[in-house]
Amino acid sequence: MEDVSPVCFYNLEGEPKLELYFDGGTGRGCGLKYEETEAGIDLLGFELAGYDKSAGASYWDYTNPYITKIQYDDGALHVDRVPYVLRKYYPILKFEEFYEYDEDGRLCAYHLGGEMQTEDGGSEKEEIFTVFFYYRKEGSLREKVYQYNEEYFQYVAVGGERSDVYDERERLLYVETEYEKDYYFIYEEDAMIPTAYLELYPRYLDFVRLEDKDYDNRADIPRDGAEAFLRQVGLSPQDKFYEYQWRNESSSENVWSHSDIILTLYYDPERELGCGYFDYPGESLEDMSGFMFKGCVEIDCREKDPYGVYAEYNLSEHYRLDEVDIYHGMSPEELPQAYEYESQYVCEYDDGRLMRIWMYGTGSSNERFFIYDGDSDVPSYCLNLVSGVFAGATLFKFIY
Repeated sequence: MEDVSPVCFYNLEGEPKLELYFDGGTGRGCGLKYEETEAGIDLLGFELAGYDKSAGASYWDYTNPYITKIQYDDGALHVDRVPYVLRKYYPILKFEEFYEYDEDGRLCAYHLGGEMQTEDGGSEKEEIFTVFFYYRKEGSLREKVYQYNEEYFQYVAVGGERSDVYDERERLLYVETEYEKDYYFIYEEDAMIPTAYLELYPRYLDFVRLEDKDYDNRADIPRDGAEAFLRQVGLSPQDKFYEYQWRNESSSENVWSHSDIILTLYYDPERELGCGYFDYPGESLEDMSGFMFKGCVEIDCREKDPYGVYAEYNLSEHYRLDEVDIYHGMSPEELPQAYEYESQYVCEYDDGRLMRIWMYGTGSSNERFFIYDGDSDVPSYCLNLVSGVFAGATLFKFIY
């Protein structure tokens, strides 16, 4: 590895922290970690035996820098803003959250607290956990720190206090945890998505190659983190393509999880790159739900009804767009005969134009949004979204 340029990491004071020497194709190489001791700095070496392939392909999950959810383990790994175990083990009457901002409008802290029931039947407020945000002088996020009230995490593993460190472009560089479990992320030049990460323990390491995929890229997006999500994808607010708001009128059916929903779609036709998110205005303890996709599938509508075209996704090794199955199914008029209950499908119109179709099947749902040019009676595009086990997103362009 003596002729290989290392990937270097530095602490917040600019001092060396970790150096990695490896072959990008195989992952074989070595590393040096600068370890602080009472006597000074010890240099610890370790071998990289190649990328770990034992768990199959791994994919980047678009971790948003401004997300405030925590990862915890109570027998099964979860990511949530309000861990279920808190409700299960503690007499919390209700949760309260609030955000702090600086004079420039930047998010400085997120606080999750709770109103706890006392033994005498009263209540008192307690802080449960806090996320602090620290910035560089020019405004980019430098560090995010999680702090926990240990009293309320006795029955769940959260890894103790955690620090996430970012570069000037707000890419996640490394994560330090209280129990010496660290993560380091490797990027190729100006890419916003890492190509690999190193999971480093005192006596164990795991070097993982991250694969690219063309669909099923879902992400939780805090309202303060929408622009960060666009930067990660490679788009900007100027690429806003479509916005649609609707209300789920049914309050009796369990299939509705949100009442008011706003879809915002971003798309660059030249690069055929897109993303979007669902916002749920007025709902507390709820992040926006994001997705991204690559490519745009053209549909010849001289032979097919645009309202019947949809896509399904199969779990495959490569997650490529050409492995998406395109189908031509039922027209809106046929849905009442195909579904036993009206709560299993929705056809939503605006001035006679079909704007949205939602259908629920076995374990998943298919949702389609139709986009029109001006006053045209026929759609120009359709955003196809599938949620469930085989989730995905595809943008159709209709040719007439």
